[in-house]
Order: sequence, then C-alpha cells, then structure tokens
Amino acid sequence: MASRRLTCMFLGLCFISSPGLAWAWGFMAHRHINESAVYLLPQPLLGYMLPYKDELRDRAVAADQRRAWDPQEAARHFIDLDQWGDSVFHCMPMNWTDAIRCYHEDSLREHGVLPWHTVTVYRRLVNAFAKGDAGAVCRHAADLGHYLADAHVPLHLCSNYNGQFTGQHGIHALLESRIPEYFIDQMLLPFQRPRWIPDVRLSIWDIIRESSAPMASVFDCERRCRTTVPISLQFSPIQQRSLLVRKESKEFVRCYDQCLGGLMGQRLSASIQNVASWWWSAWIEAGQPAGLRAKALDYPEERPEPDSLLRTPHLGQSKQSCED
Repeated sequence: MASRRLTCMFLGLCFISSPGLAWAWGFMAHRHINESAVYLLPQPLLGYMLPYKDELRDRAVAADQRRAWDPQEAARHFIDLDQWGDSVFHCMPMNWTDAIRCYHEDSLREHGVLPWHTVTVYRRLVNAFAKGDAGAVCRHAADLGHYLADAHVPLHLCSNYNGQFTGQHGIHALLESRIPEYFIDQMLLPFQRPRWIPDVRLSIWDIIRESSAPMASVFDCERRCRTTVPISLQFSPIQQRSLLVRKESKEFVRCYDQCLGGLMGQRLSASIQNVASWWWSAWIEAGQPAGLRAKALDYPEERPEPDSLLRTPHLGQSKQSCED
C-alpha cells in the first residue's frame, strides 16, 4: 500500500531516532534544487521569481511534510514501475482518465501516481501564473519542484524502495540523502539553459524512463561496497543536533558514489535543469504574464485537499492504450 512509504522516515540505523531523517532527496537537497532552479530562469521570469527564492527554497519540503496529515499525499511521490511489467512505458496511458479505464484506480494509487500528479501540479502553476497570484505561484512551483525531483531518483520508481526485498534496508537514505549530505559541493555538473517543454506528459515519462535505467546498479553497488569496505568502517556516529546518530561513514558513501559513477550528481543536476524548464514552460503557457502581484504570501489551502486527478482536463490520448 502507498502508506508503506512512511517507513522511509526511519531510514538509517540510529543510536537514537532522529527527527532530521527525511524522505527522498532529503530536505537539504530538495531545498537546494528549488533555489538553484530559480537562478537558471531566463529573464524576465528570473526577475519575477527571484524575490521569492527563499520561499521557493523553504517550501520545497512542504510536500513531504503534508504526508503526516494528508492520507493521499504519499502516493504522489512514487510509481512502482516493476508492478506494471516490461511494457509500462509503451502502454501506460499519460492521462489519468485513460489510465483508470485500463487499470483499477485502487491499484494505480497503491503503486503510485507520481507522473499524473506532477502534471496536475503543473496545470495549477500555469493557472497561478495566469492570475499573477504570487502565493499560489510559490506554492505550486515549490510542489512541482519537489515532485519533479522525486521523479529523478531510481528508488522512487520501484517497489523495492528501501531494499526491503533484497536485504538492503536503509538503501533509500544511503542513495538519496547520505550522498548529497557528504558530497553535494562535488556533485553538480554544468547546466544548460531551460528549454521549452511542449508536452509535459511526455516529459515526465521521459524523466522517469531515464531515472529508472540504472536501477540494477543502485542495488549492485551497495552490495559491492558492503564487501569492499571493512564492516568496522561502514558506519560512524554523527552528531545531529542534540542526538548521536549512527549513519554510513563518509568512506562507505564515497565507495558507493564512485561505484555508481556519480549517478546522483547527474540526477541532481538534471533535477535542477528540469525544474527550471517546467517553471519556465508554465509561465509561457500562461501567456508570459508581466510580473506577480505583490502581496502577503498566505496559504489558505494548506490543508488536505481533494485529489484532483479525476478532474484533470482530458488532453487527448498520446500513448497507445493498454490491451484489454
């Protein structure tokens, strides 16, 4: 079930349970992705968004935080590709209304709705730009950045998200939090200018396809480093606020990162690139409005909201329908 993803809140073997442990990229990396994406934006959008960069950075983790009280939130962060067979990229419909004609809705939600929900949030951002509503733009842009970032990491795209089926418990945090924590300054690659995305439905599935390609290496490299690095050097106690936390050592994480060939640096850079591209495309689709209305950034919608996937406008069938 989708709620099983909540176990990721406790990744890593700790001397004491730590409130700082986080899902996905980890809070630090999610904030870094959103803030960095702002600086990639072309003018005049850069000028409109730059005053809100702190808000976009700080709200980058709001989607993770909502999982504590919104029962529909967890499923928006992943899709279990392996549960849909080898033909998932060929036959899975891009539109939600088409997907629930092919598959039972409960099954779709159980195995994650990340690609469809990401497109839904993009539509919300387009509408917010069109209205010039700074508060709504910040909220939806920050959420969009979060979901796009999740789509760039392999362990959000398989059911073995924490190595629970292969005896590799804790691999989620090892891949997506430990590597950035230790090496984020060494991870980033050169950026290109944001690009116009004519069809975000195609884009999100292309991102997911690319991100899932190195899935086998994610697990194989962890096994290899467990045998290469002496057991006594694989973990170290780390002071985290007032707690002493047991985490993978820098030596072990370096072994893992090198075995992966800098994979997470590539995914981090691609996340920043695509977040900026999706923001820019939303602004263009909204008609390239001039500026945002300056007002207090309040968030009256900050409560569980009905899932709007079923109300997403039908945009036409772009993928071959699944077999009956």
